[in-house]
Amino acid sequence: MKPIWLREGEMTETVSITFRMERSLLHYLRARAAKNDRSINKEFLSIVRNLAETEKASD
Repeated sequence: MKPIWLREGEMTETVSITFRMERSLLHYLRARAAKNDRSINKEFLSIVRNLAETEKASD
């Protein structure tokens, strides 16, 4: 049996990025993450994935 991090549909490769943002945007992201019961990282990833899916659908 494969480890949980290598199962189908799971991310098998990750990279780290660092960026700066305005405090007001961070407060918004933090509030949205709390509302959706996610970490700030997972909330940001969710937003980016939704944008990518939207762009794929419009192509």
